[in-house]
Amino acid sequence: MRIFKRHTSIWEDALLGALAGGVATTIMGPAMARLQSMERPKAKEIEKKVGPSEHPPAQVAGKVAAFAGIPLSKAQREKGGTLVHYGYGMFWGAVFGVLHPRVKIPGILHGLVFGTALALLSEAVILPAFKLAPPPQRYPVDTHLAGWAAHLLYGASAERSFSLMKRALA
Repeated sequence: MRIFKRHTSIWEDALLGALAGGVATTIMGPAMARLQSMERPKAKEIEKKVGPSEHPPAQVAGKVAAFAGIPLSKAQREKGGTLVHYGYGMFWGAVFGVLHPRVKIPGILHGLVFGTALALLSEAVILPAFKLAPPPQRYPVDTHLAGWAAHLLYGASAERSFSLMKRALA
């Protein structure tokens, strides 16, 4: 059985994937806030103690601006962080768009697998590697479950959005 199949328009898939990633990021944000509000008080306490003092996308916005010689206030870093978060979500949406028609995984399962992979990659590799967050073992299980659930929603939303756009353009 072949896992990969040929497809022709990689740029169209990347563009539609980026748009789907933007939709998925829009959906994921409020869901993540809701999921975090459901964490046990002890887990929230540990997360606050070990986690970064500033949201990772805001940290990135501040570092990029500082590199360009532009100092930002905390409010400006938060606004810039929103742009960074959307850029990150759209980047991974483009990756998803390129993979979706080329990797044979049925329907919504494709999005759930991608969301799981993205959660693991982001929280266990990328954030710690760039010193934007501590290693995952420092966080309580509640934090990981909330992050995973939010990324499952991201993946499912990206898959549905991408599939609907592909169908509309067919």
